[in-house]
Amino acid sequence: IFDHTDIDIVVMLQEKKVVAFAKDIMSEVVYGAEDRLFSHLRKKGIIKHDSIRGGNVYGSLEGEIHQSNDLDEIKATLVQIAEWMEGERPYFESIRAHDDLIDDYLVNPSDAETTELGEVPHEEEKGSILQHNLFAPYLYGRYTY
Repeated sequence: IFDHTDIDIVVMLQEKKVVAFAKDIMSEVVYGAEDRLFSHLRKKGIIKHDSIRGGNVYGSLEGEIHQSNDLDEIKATLVQIAEWMEGERPYFESIRAHDDLIDDYLVNPSDAETTELGEVPHEEEKGSILQHNLFAPYLYGRYTY
């Protein structure tokens, strides 16, 4: 399942496991998403409490799926992952809205924050470093050693 912005989720059918991997780099945001996922699955009775641990891939978490005589474990796991993803949707939307706002701010700035080409006149000297009559210490460097 690749729909989350921070993690990828793999449901391993034969091993009866759920594994969450970091998408790009491991950070506290990624660990927080993995922790929220496995806490949700644990509270809903999908994952065994004592099976949640770090995986053999850096930044991954895994947990074993409970066996059930009444329900299909894999379908119940997928339903609960979908429910968790719906709960995460406001987070996705706020991140996307923030990124769109920043992009719009940079690409289409307001008139108060822009100037037309040629509106600011050129000056003879700009900045704080004088270009003329400046002593160049590195020019005479071999004599100062």
